[in-house]
Amino acid sequence: MNPPQVKATIISEQQAKALLKNENTRNDSSGEILNNNCVMEYHQATGTLSANFRNMSLKRIKRSDRRGAESVTEEKFTILFESQFSVGGNELVFQVKVRTDNLVPDLFVLFCQLLSIQHTQA
Repeated sequence: MNPPQVKATIISEQQAKALLKNENTRNDSSGEILNNNCVMEYHQATGTLSANFRNMSLKRIKRSDRRGAESVTEEKFTILFESQFSVGGNELVFQVKVRTDNLVPDLFVLFCQLLSIQHTQA
Protein backbone atom coordinates (compact mmCIF):
# COMPACT_ATOMS: atom_id res chain seq x y z
CA MET A 1 0.00 0.00 0.00
CA ASN A 2 1.31 3.42 -0.93
CA PRO A 3 1.16 5.75 2.05
CA PRO A 4 -1.76 8.15 1.73
CA GLN A 5 -1.27 11.90 1.54
CA VAL A 6 -3.06 14.53 3.59
CA LYS A 7 -3.87 18.00 2.29
CA ALA A 8 -4.71 20.95 4.54
CA THR A 9 -6.97 23.72 3.22
CA ILE A 10 -8.34 26.79 4.96
CA ILE A 11 -12.07 27.34 4.50
CA SER A 12 -14.57 29.86 5.82
CA GLU A 13 -17.13 29.17 8.52
CA GLN A 14 -19.89 29.18 5.88
CA GLN A 15 -18.02 26.60 3.78
CA ALA A 16 -17.52 24.43 6.88
CA LYS A 17 -21.25 24.56 7.67
CA ALA A 18 -22.09 23.53 4.10
CA LEU A 19 -19.61 20.67 4.39
CA LEU A 20 -21.31 19.44 7.58
CA LYS A 21 -24.67 19.44 5.79
CA ASN A 22 -23.13 17.40 2.94
CA GLU A 23 -24.01 20.15 0.51
CA ASN A 24 -22.18 20.05 -2.78
CA THR A 25 -19.42 22.59 -2.25
CA ARG A 26 -16.79 23.57 -4.72
CA ASN A 27 -13.19 22.95 -3.80
CA ASP A 28 -12.63 26.64 -3.09
CA SER A 29 -10.31 27.63 -0.33
CA SER A 30 -10.43 30.86 1.62
CA GLY A 31 -6.71 31.37 1.52
CA GLU A 32 -3.37 29.83 0.76
CA ILE A 33 -1.39 27.60 3.12
CA LEU A 34 2.27 26.86 2.46
CA ASN A 35 3.57 23.31 2.99
CA ASN A 36 0.00 21.99 3.17
CA ASN A 37 0.64 18.47 1.80
CA CYS A 38 2.11 15.63 3.82
CA VAL A 39 2.65 11.89 3.37
CA MET A 40 1.21 9.86 6.23
CA GLU A 41 3.53 7.62 8.22
CA TYR A 42 2.47 4.17 9.44
CA HIS A 43 3.44 3.27 13.02
CA GLN A 44 3.48 -0.50 13.18
CA ALA A 45 3.66 -0.70 16.99
CA THR A 46 0.35 1.14 17.40
CA GLY A 47 -1.22 0.35 14.02
CA THR A 48 -1.89 4.03 13.34
CA LEU A 49 -1.21 6.52 10.58
CA SER A 50 -0.08 10.05 11.34
CA ALA A 51 0.90 13.18 9.44
CA ASN A 52 3.35 15.80 10.63
CA PHE A 53 3.02 19.12 8.82
CA ARG A 54 6.44 20.67 9.26
CA ASN A 55 6.66 24.40 8.58
CA MET A 56 3.00 24.78 7.62
CA SER A 57 2.12 28.47 7.49
CA LEU A 58 -0.66 30.74 6.32
CA LYS A 59 0.45 32.77 3.30
CA ARG A 60 -2.75 34.58 2.39
CA ILE A 61 -6.34 34.80 3.60
CA LYS A 62 -9.39 35.91 1.61
CA ARG A 63 -11.55 38.08 3.81
CA SER A 64 -15.08 39.11 2.99
CA ASP A 65 -15.95 42.77 2.70
CA ARG A 66 -16.38 44.21 6.16
CA ARG A 67 -19.22 46.64 6.69
CA GLY A 68 -19.92 48.98 9.55
CA ALA A 69 -18.60 48.02 12.96
CA GLU A 70 -17.70 44.41 12.06
CA SER A 71 -14.46 43.31 13.62
CA VAL A 72 -11.84 41.09 12.01
CA THR A 73 -12.30 38.64 14.88
CA GLU A 74 -15.94 38.10 13.89
CA GLU A 75 -14.87 36.29 10.72
CA LYS A 76 -13.87 32.69 11.46
CA PHE A 77 -12.09 30.03 9.43
CA THR A 78 -11.25 26.37 9.87
CA ILE A 79 -8.55 24.07 8.54
CA LEU A 80 -9.85 21.12 6.55
CA PHE A 81 -7.63 18.03 6.40
CA GLU A 82 -8.45 15.67 3.51
CA SER A 83 -7.08 12.27 2.58
CA GLN A 84 -8.03 9.42 0.29
CA PHE A 85 -6.74 5.88 0.59
CA SER A 86 -7.66 2.46 -0.70
CA VAL A 87 -7.74 -1.01 0.82
CA GLY A 88 -7.51 -4.37 -0.94
CA GLY A 89 -5.94 -3.25 -4.20
CA ASN A 90 -8.28 -0.31 -4.77
CA GLU A 91 -11.41 -2.38 -4.05
CA LEU A 92 -12.41 -0.10 -1.17
CA VAL A 93 -11.64 3.61 -1.45
CA PHE A 94 -12.09 5.87 1.57
CA GLN A 95 -12.24 9.65 1.56
CA VAL A 96 -11.64 11.19 4.96
CA LYS A 97 -12.29 14.84 5.84
CA VAL A 98 -11.59 16.28 9.27
CA ARG A 99 -11.68 19.91 10.31
CA THR A 100 -10.37 21.93 13.22
CA ASP A 101 -12.49 24.18 15.38
CA ASN A 102 -13.12 27.63 13.94
CA LEU A 103 -10.08 29.89 14.05
CA VAL A 104 -9.37 33.57 13.72
CA PRO A 105 -6.57 33.81 11.08
CA ASP A 106 -4.57 36.27 13.18
CA LEU A 107 -4.18 33.48 15.76
CA PHE A 108 -3.24 30.82 13.16
CA VAL A 109 0.49 31.00 13.94
CA LEU A 110 -0.18 30.47 17.65
CA PHE A 111 -2.49 27.54 16.82
CA CYS A 112 0.23 25.86 14.71
CA GLN A 113 2.76 26.33 17.51
CA LEU A 114 0.38 24.77 20.03
CA LEU A 115 -0.25 21.78 17.75
CA SER A 116 3.50 21.34 17.33
CA ILE A 117 4.08 21.40 21.09
CA GLN A 118 1.23 18.95 21.67
CA HIS A 119 2.59 16.43 19.16
CA THR A 120 6.19 16.64 20.36
CA GLN A 121 5.12 15.96 23.94
CA ALA A 122 2.90 13.01 22.98
